[in-house]
Amino acid sequence: MPELGFVAYMIAVGYGLGVVWYTLLNRKPTSWMRMAAFPFIGVVVGEGLWVKYFAGGPTFFDLHIAVVLVATLTAVIVDLSLQKGTEVIHHETRSRTSSGVTAGSIH
Repeated sequence: MPELGFVAYMIAVGYGLGVVWYTLLNRKPTSWMRMAAFPFIGVVVGEGLWVKYFAGGPTFFDLHIAVVLVATLTAVIVDLSLQKGTEVIHHETRSRTSSGVTAGSIH
């Protein structure tokens, strides 16, 4: 089981790389927790699943740099696609209700 300091380090790396990726992709997340959460999940999943395939390469305090970069970028892209999908669904739902069409009247 990882130590508390290592978990805090993974959260910090996730947040830092989240800031980098969101800035490079010119997107603004809704909160700082969202900026940290998805890259952190990416770090955890990347280190848990992909390390056995990308074990070679440099590490920094037991985190594989290449895996962390790819995993956080993937997590940010997933987050942006989820945000876009919910915006589209929300917009379609609003346009249906504002035009007088309700869920009960669609057959």
